[in-house]
Amino acid sequence: VLTNLIDYSMEPQASLDMPRWRLDGIDLFVGHPSVAQSRVLMEEGFDPEVIEELRSKGHEITPNLAGFKRTQKFGRGQIIQRNARTGVLWGGADPRTDSQALAW
Repeated sequence: VLTNLIDYSMEPQASLDMPRWRLDGIDLFVGHPSVAQSRVLMEEGFDPEVIEELRSKGHEITPNLAGFKRTQKFGRGQIIQRNARTGVLWGGADPRTDSQALAW
C-alpha cells in the first residue's frame, strides 16, 4: 500500500484496491541474516510474470494468498491522507473487509 502511495502517487482508495505484498520471516533483532531467509508473500491478483521475475532474481515467493490466509498474514488497511497545500483529507478503506471511509 505504501509503495503505491509513495512510489506511484496513487490515491488512498486506489492504493488499497491493489494486490498487496509483504516480507515474512524478518526478525528485526537479528537484522540482515533474517532478511536473506525471508519470503515474499503476495496476494492473489499479481501478474504471473511479476512473480516469475521476482523468482528469477532469487526471491522466495508465496503467491496467490486469498481468504483467511490472506487476512491472517496481511491484516486490514485504512488510510487518511492530508493534502499539505489544501488541507483536504482523502480516505480509503480495504475492500477485502467490511470497512469504509466516512467523514463528517
